[in-house]
Amino acid sequence: MAADTLPDAENQPVEDAGRRSFFNRLFQIVMGLWGVAFITVVVSYIKAPRESKGIEEKIKRVGPLSELQVGSAKFVADELQPWWVIRTSSDEIIALSATCTHLRCILQWDKDSGRLVCPCHAGAFDLNGNVVSGPPPRSLTRRDCNTRGGIVYVNLNPS
Repeated sequence: MAADTLPDAENQPVEDAGRRSFFNRLFQIVMGLWGVAFITVVVSYIKAPRESKGIEEKIKRVGPLSELQVGSAKFVADELQPWWVIRTSSDEIIALSATCTHLRCILQWDKDSGRLVCPCHAGAFDLNGNVVSGPPPRSLTRRDCNTRGGIVYVNLNPS
């Protein structure tokens, strides 16, 4: 009778094996889902941002022309690249990249010399975007500006 009350030694490993395989399978499913989520995050980080076709994203509103005096400049922060909008005369406005072509430092407007100056390595650019001094390897990107209804706009489309 004592043998009837004791658990069967042969059934116990089968029950443990069933539990073990269940938890192994559950672990595989959880790790698989985690792996898919991880790969999705990595791919979305590496993938280039989609290019928008909307005109509102390709033309940036700078502000009223009356706020931009002759010889002054206005810094315009764009999502992709910052710009300096400079009023050189009563009828000419230019837009130059605010990022130095040497080490991508943000350029500063020097009103006295009429140049964009890099605070990092003493690079300087004239109003055409050409390198005047310092280590920058190439000139600045220039964009078209226009005014409509007394408002200044910068065309961010590549020329």
